[in-house]
Amino acid sequence: MDNLIKAFQILRKYGNPDWPTHCEHDVMYIDIDYNLVSDEDKEELDRLGIIEDSENEKFMSFRYGYCKRLWPNLDVVSPSDYQMSYSKGRLDD
Repeated sequence: MDNLIKAFQILRKYGNPDWPTHCEHDVMYIDIDYNLVSDEDKEELDRLGIIEDSENEKFMSFRYGYCKRLWPNLDVVSPSDYQMSYSKGRLDD
């Protein structure tokens, strides 16, 4: 949880939307304009698991958006890791 809090503290410097996040299909989206964030902060956010949502010019996370209850053994660190694991259907019910 510490990494998520640290990421939100960085993002808070660039905005404070009323509804800052939403999740869809195991992805957390964050409503902060990607273009406003410094390169240094983007690098730190990437290290913390928050990456660019290039389609919407915002941020997103596969690390914090997936349902751990349904995927308890899945440690997602990148979009490609997530998509590869998801396509293999690694549900651990």
